[in-house]
Amino acid sequence: MVSADALSDPIRLLFVEDDDDYRAVLKTMVQRLGLEESLEVLFLSRVQDAHRAMESSRVDVILSDYHLPDGTGTDVLSHARTAAPEAQRIVLTAHPELAHDTRGESMADAIWEKTFNVHDLRRRLERVVEARRSQRLARTG
Repeated sequence: MVSADALSDPIRLLFVEDDDDYRAVLKTMVQRLGLEESLEVLFLSRVQDAHRAMESSRVDVILSDYHLPDGTGTDVLSHARTAAPEAQRIVLTAHPELAHDTRGESMADAIWEKTFNVHDLRRRLERVVEARRSQRLARTG
């Protein structure tokens, strides 16, 4: 059973992206869009760091770039199947041709192309937050 406090806790999003500029843009977007109360974002750049984060704390959503310096988004999301089985798993890629292989190998719940704009990102993040809150509410009762 989930407590009432847990329902108001921010959704913990693990964002794995090796491009410093892209991480900075997402961080700024979350702040400017007023999503800071809804989302607690942990920004990482390596597969191994993501694995450690999943093993050491609760993760609700994993948003991972496909190409990373020490592996791929598939490695991150595959590890999540056991380390964070309840987490929503999303792969982020500028290469949509990888989407089919990524979805098949990693069991990603969604594929997001890096071609979205600020308004599209806001809608996507708001949908993720709402879906996770609804899942928490369903577990309470």
